[in-house]
Amino acid sequence: MLAEILKDKNITITKLSELTGISERFLESLVEEKYEKLPPSPYVRNYFFKIADVLGLDGQKLWQEHQKNAQLKKSGLNDRLPLNRYRPKPLNKTIVFLSMVVVLLTGYFIFRYDFFLGKPALSLTGQLMNSSDLVIAEPIIKIEGQVKSGDQLTINNEKVYVDEAGYFQKDFSLQTGLNIIQFRIKRFLGRETTITKQVLYLPNNGQGQPR
Repeated sequence: MLAEILKDKNITITKLSELTGISERFLESLVEEKYEKLPPSPYVRNYFFKIADVLGLDGQKLWQEHQKNAQLKKSGLNDRLPLNRYRPKPLNKTIVFLSMVVVLLTGYFIFRYDFFLGKPALSLTGQLMNSSDLVIAEPIIKIEGQVKSGDQLTINNEKVYVDEAGYFQKDFSLQTGLNIIQFRIKRFLGRETTITKQVLYLPNNGQGQPR
């Protein structure tokens, strides 16, 4: 059909390719009815409309006539143009969600770095505040101070209650002579600080002075 039209109008395939912008390879396949070498039917339909426009014909009639006389290569029951391979692909929602979770957790960890990995600290008040070696005459010493909220405190391996603000106090019984008091503060992920104090207990000898 197309071969007859071109012959009647004395137009070569090369000239038609220049006028329509359609590849000579596809025009030759149309003229020679080599349908297996043609692209999907939406492209072929577009070719016929371009050819009809250049030759002054009715594109719809030319296309319908071609459909009646040829078995076109089908791309499926619902022919449609292939997706543009350069179009950005939609983002995977799961990957986006997981990425956001990782970012949020990383930010939270950085913000709470001191809580997780910082070095624990101890602030003592009372008699032990400014002294590593203390001499007293009373059998009981009140130990009090503060650690960071959430840290665990032990005194001589005995766990000590710490309130929500980090404050603690404990009455510690002394033995006559030198007493070693060891404070161990432990952070959430395992970092520890150890502080040692020495208290020398010398009981009164009934004269108000240590013996």
